Amino acid sequence: LILTKSAVLLNDTSYANHHGCRTVIDNLTHLMGCINVKIIGCSPVGHEWRDDQSILNKIKKADLIIINGEGTLHSGREEAERLLQAAVLFPEKRVILLNALYENNPPEWKKYLEKFDIIGLRDPISYETCSALVGKAKCHLTSDLSLYSASDFVEAPDKRQGIAIGDSVKKNIHRDLYSLYLKNKSENVYYLPIKSLNKYPLGVDLGFAKSISQVRYRLKQTLKMYLDRNVVYYNSHNDFYEGLHGYEGYITGRFHGVCLSIKSMTPFVAVSSNTGKIERLLKSVGLEGRVLNKVDQTAFKKIKPYTDEEKNKIRTFIRESNDQWRRFITDAFQLERPL
Repeated sequence: LILTKSAVLLNDTSYANHHGCRTVIDNLTHLMGCINVKIIGCSPVGHEWRDDQSILNKIKKADLIIINGEGTLHSGREEAERLLQAAVLFPEKRVILLNALYENNPPEWKKYLEKFDIIGLRDPISYETCSALVGKAKCHLTSDLSLYSASDFVEAPDKRQGIAIGDSVKKNIHRDLYSLYLKNKSENVYYLPIKSLNKYPLGVDLGFAKSISQVRYRLKQTLKMYLDRNVVYYNSHNDFYEGLHGYEGYITGRFHGVCLSIKSMTPFVAVSSNTGKIERLLKSVGLEGRVLNKVDQTAFKKIKPYTDEEKNKIRTFIRESNDQWRRFITDAFQLERPL
């Protein structure tokens, strides 16, 4: 498709100990492999890459800079501004912003956005917001990259069993969800946080301190599962996805918990996260009415099996999502023919 190019990835969320984020990075890595783009350096989420000489040296060598926006670019956060500054600091590079939420940021950040070569937004409101600032020609609408699938069609298994209760990025909601689990723990109710058995991604050089931390964390989570057999942690994001596929329903406060429920055709209800990203996603799919006002016993009754109409909406959304990503990758990386 193109000659081999090299890229540096900023905001590598696979370091976030989160199956959804690791699904995003795994899908991005897969797509880059399809078009012969080699990622020669990664800056983890939250890392101060501007002070990391190793990353700066790799950026100098790279043809491209890829910024995984994900859920970082909201509320005028300093971490968000640091990411966007890459387009200003390296004007000689092709800089691609993809998979981004863009919400409640200062209007003066237009000076950063207009320096990007192309911008991929993961929901219609973010797309309209950025398009109003820098024009539609620069902006593309995609879904979240966790929803990308190598195959277009999602089919539910013939038999599912049990309700899984997940976690939330918001501490109070996290506590409420865990309390709901403890009150209802039985052979049919499980605790399934979206966090991994592994604190850091596998297959990367962690150094001594982080390697020790990795082992300690894994032992701690394994002990939790030994002491309570209804607590479930999975080793990898693929295992999590396959496990989620087997439950009758999922109660989650995580955006990616919703994404993977949709992708696996698992009925769910959700609690709002730290931005409007869950509500935006459900509106895009056509699954409104699955957001809880509060976490209580009524959550179980609100998990409804998908209707045939909802199943068709999900199939259509996944198919269109895949098409959006293929078009975006084709344009972003200037492919000679479509992906």
